Amino acid sequence: MIDAEVANVNEPEAIVEKLLQNPETAFVDARSVTRGCYTFRIQRA
Repeated sequence: MIDAEVANVNEPEAIVEKLLQNPETAFVDARSVTRGCYTFRIQRA
């Protein structure tokens, strides 16, 4: 894990873009804050 951040429901794209600015980040996993369940993965193209 390189970083973690809680995304606002209205602007999740901004958080994803910020996390992917790090060249070491290969993917971003989205998880439920309340349950911790894996929701989806965004991978670098």
